[in-house]
Amino acid sequence: MENNTFEPDYAKWWKKKNITKEQIIWLMHGVNPDDVKRETELSQENDKSSEEQQWLGAFRNYCYQRDPFLRRNFKQYNDLLDWKENKKQLVTAAYEACLKISETFLEHLIQIKDFKRNKNLEKFSENSKYGLNYDSLNINDIVTAEAGFAVLLGLEPTHFANFVKLAKRANERLEDNTSYVAYIHLLPKEKWQYTFYRKFLNERFSYLHFMMFPAEFILSILNKSKKLCAWTSDFPTYFQSLHDEGFIFPADAYAALNKKNISVEYSQDAWAVRFYKRWLKECVWSLPEALSLFSGKDPRKNMRGYEDLGQNPHVINPWIDETSAWDTYDGDLFAVEPRLSKYVAASLIRVIELKEQNYYIPEEITLWLIDHIPYNPPQALVEIVLSNDQIADYAASKPARMKEIREVSRKIQSTNRRSNELHELIGKTIVDLGYKGKQAPASEVWKHIQDNQDDLELIQEITTSEIQWVSYRGTEQRMRRERFNTVISEYNTGKKTYP
Repeated sequence: MENNTFEPDYAKWWKKKNITKEQIIWLMHGVNPDDVKRETELSQENDKSSEEQQWLGAFRNYCYQRDPFLRRNFKQYNDLLDWKENKKQLVTAAYEACLKISETFLEHLIQIKDFKRNKNLEKFSENSKYGLNYDSLNINDIVTAEAGFAVLLGLEPTHFANFVKLAKRANERLEDNTSYVAYIHLLPKEKWQYTFYRKFLNERFSYLHFMMFPAEFILSILNKSKKLCAWTSDFPTYFQSLHDEGFIFPADAYAALNKKNISVEYSQDAWAVRFYKRWLKECVWSLPEALSLFSGKDPRKNMRGYEDLGQNPHVINPWIDETSAWDTYDGDLFAVEPRLSKYVAASLIRVIELKEQNYYIPEEITLWLIDHIPYNPPQALVEIVLSNDQIADYAASKPARMKEIREVSRKIQSTNRRSNELHELIGKTIVDLGYKGKQAPASEVWKHIQDNQDDLELIQEITTSEIQWVSYRGTEQRMRRERFNTVISEYNTGKKTYP
């Protein structure tokens, strides 16, 4: 097979007199326009040689590693950016729009003085100011629903409220019904604020990601909370109303607010309590019902349930079916029903068979789920279903459970990722070599990984030009040296966060 180096020769392309808008956009993505043309031609051929098929697969894998949504984002860039026959102006416009651009491409343009970074924009990539310091929080300063919601998420209220406003503006439909909505009309400063704060939320709450990005999920829950809990007088009242309506926040928020003598208990007539009292009237639960109720969801489709922003919701039914969950002990996916059947066979759990369907006593199945699934169910379920002694035992074991839950959640997060394992290894190597926050030499990082490849499970082989590795799903992949250098550059410039 021919030796493939897919990283473009930026200097060669940039010198072209008749370079087109489309070619520049491909360069922004780190893709050689000639390779895109060849891929299009090969895709239309029915009779491809084995070498052509290998080239096609390798190129598509390279493109996927650069950007899983490359074609869609190429179209977005093309629609968003105006072309005035000025290549420098086009790159600057993309940069000011906070569109992702190949760091290697930008560095080349900086060297030849065809591009200059804007420090006033890039300061928004610093996310240390976005988190909340509870010690310095004055509760009397919290006077809006957005600010209160931010506090419960552990976020600095002003930045969160600003993001909510920008998100609303960015997603408003224009009169011409363009597919990229109002984002195009935000100022460069606003685009950078919106983009990097959204990235911050996605990273901080990555455990929430499944069918929707965490930032969008948080905004949807905020909107839902506004419909159920209007801001009335003060933060403690707002907090109590959210609690009663079934909203759950990160455990750190409850602990920090408790130090300020702010805590919540379910009101007797709260929806969160009525929800479980209604289901307790069913007397027995099927396994799918028990799993849904354990996670705060209504077993009936499209019915209201709890909204938990504090835990990884994918410990139950992450991919396979509604009777799958993560193991408390091993952190691996397992089928709940076969394991539960062993406890039934040993007479440790009673089962009632009705119309060829197995049902379980709520108290017994809830205790079993607590022991086997790394998830803290809503406190209302515990208080309504379990006895006082069982509640006390659960409360005593909760701190150890939280530690265990965090460990399993981290594993679920890592296995939800698709092609970032090698990127994380590179980042960890930079940290191990003492270059965190500094300019790590790509050659030294490469050599360190190469020297230790026998101890690294994901590495298959490292040559002078590429790393052959296998993802957790067993997919064999390759990273060219040029791509490796780009990843190093992304860590060095702060574009990529250290693991």
